[in-house]
Amino acid sequence: EVADAERGWVVRALRDFGRVWSLMTSENRGRLARALVVAIRVDEASNQVEVELVNFAAEAQASEAA
Repeated sequence: EVADAERGWVVRALRDFGRVWSLMTSENRGRLARALVVAIRVDEASNQVEVELVNFAAEAQASEAA
């Protein structure tokens, strides 16, 4: 029941993420970014940036398997 309520809140927040982001403090924006980003790799020679995000599906599967 609590998980369903939280899931609903997340879905609503993501639907209007631009508005949510604009209302967040810079501190909370940073916290969210750090929670979602695993690594950022910059290749200056090729002028490319690679961002690795957290794979929540993989984490959930690992938790279920344990």
